[in-house]
Amino acid sequence: LAVPSLLGSTRASAAFVLADAQPERALVLMHEALEAKEAHRLRGMPVHSILGDVAERLGDQRQALEFFALGMEEQHWLGNTEMVGRMLRRIGLRLVDHDPEAATITIGAGTAFSHGWTLTERVVEDQRRGIEALNAALGETRCAELLAQGAAMDEHDAVLAARATTERALSDKPPDDAA
Repeated sequence: LAVPSLLGSTRASAAFVLADAQPERALVLMHEALEAKEAHRLRGMPVHSILGDVAERLGDQRQALEFFALGMEEQHWLGNTEMVGRMLRRIGLRLVDHDPEAATITIGAGTAFSHGWTLTERVVEDQRRGIEALNAALGETRCAELLAQGAAMDEHDAVLAARATTERALSDKPPDDAA
């Protein structure tokens, strides 16, 4: 069976399953999934959302952020609001130390678009710790205001804002002071 989209998706899924138990094999599968996507220009094969999780568990937080942002774009293009929300949550959590205010807004938007029951226990715990860190950094009142601001955004605006913040974080530029 040599259907490139099936091979790429299967490899991405296998990398997801093996990331904790066989990290070296997961890394190889992650690269093979990306190669299949790129070689065949498979826009409709949304592997980056899966591979962001793999990169995160393999310890590459920068690549995880990059993949979550690409996954958000893929899912937005496909019209999958639930997955866009999940990617927004994951992006926000990766931004906590870079730009706490933008991270809080992004998490707020992600929470509005995705339901908690679709997240793994590990991600739920990561989000709990992230919100605790944001409450400590911003204060509970400000954090609640920013979460509500994010929750009030429409999907397209949330995607644009998350993309801009992610690009700043990946280029190591400090956040703008004008918010």
